[in-house]
Amino acid sequence: MVEHAVSTAVTRLTTWLIEEAVLLKGVSEKVQHLRDKLSWMQGFLQDADAVQERSVRFQTLVSQIREVAFDAEVAIESYISKQAAARRSWRKVLKPIYRRRIRKKIEKIQARMEKISKDKEIFGTASMNNQEGGEALISKNEMLRWWRQPSPNIQEDDLIDLVEDTEALITQLCTMERSRSVVSIVGMGGLGKTTLAKKLYNHPDLGNQFHCRSFVYVSQEFNRREILQRIIKDVGCPHNRDGLGKLEEEMMVEMLHMFLKDRRYLVVLDDIWKKEVWDGLQAAFPSGEMGSKVMVTTRFRDVAVYADPRSTPHEPRMLTEDRRELGTCPQESTPGSG
Repeated sequence: MVEHAVSTAVTRLTTWLIEEAVLLKGVSEKVQHLRDKLSWMQGFLQDADAVQERSVRFQTLVSQIREVAFDAEVAIESYISKQAAARRSWRKVLKPIYRRRIRKKIEKIQARMEKISKDKEIFGTASMNNQEGGEALISKNEMLRWWRQPSPNIQEDDLIDLVEDTEALITQLCTMERSRSVVSIVGMGGLGKTTLAKKLYNHPDLGNQFHCRSFVYVSQEFNRREILQRIIKDVGCPHNRDGLGKLEEEMMVEMLHMFLKDRRYLVVLDDIWKKEVWDGLQAAFPSGEMGSKVMVTTRFRDVAVYADPRSTPHEPRMLTEDRRELGTCPQESTPGSG
């Protein structure tokens, strides 16, 4: 099975290389190199998964790959956001500064990738075929649940202006309504919605708030069956591992509904594009125990309002690290809002 965090990063980098070619001018080759290297790592993980390798050494290697994939995604998303803002008024003078910064960040990420590549060679594919090495193995389901958790190692300089957004959304996520509610993050592509959602998902204030959680990447290519399977595994819903892929989708919806109805849960649906996606998933999310939440990120305000007309969509501000560097913070409307 394709490892979710790496495949998500590869997909996003590929999409940005196509859709944001203008904003990535001057660094597109470096971004493409990151994408290609992550694709290689994805292949390595697939090969390892095929032989059921679950040693402690392999788990450490997977953790390093997961973190570097996430850091690459956050760095490029932040850069695109700043370049988009730099098209407006005074920020144009900052474009060379952004370009120097992202090149340095990419170089650091590439150095980490090279180290992982060397560690992989030391680890050796031979060890993947050796199940007699005496190291404790963990189950496939445990490994996949652990792998899919968003990385907590978010670089603070990429989140410098998310403090107010985080505090506002934490307040929403901690409310204790009787019925399940939807917390939505809305904004244009590259704004940092996924970065913010992952920060919230890992936030210590929410550590004991929910009995079970899931974070799934939906995307424009919505696959209902795949999303339902991921949520079932993430929240720990009892299921037959071999039989899950054969179940009808409506049966999976019913399984999730029954499992979640007596629990306080948090499910994050990242990057929803259409109202039909919500129509296809909402039946799986019961009222649950008081305080249950579904968090949605989307580019489209009407999708967020459709998911929960009672809830006001949150539109995060653009990252403004550059204003501090210039010692100025002029009043202006937030790009991408409204």
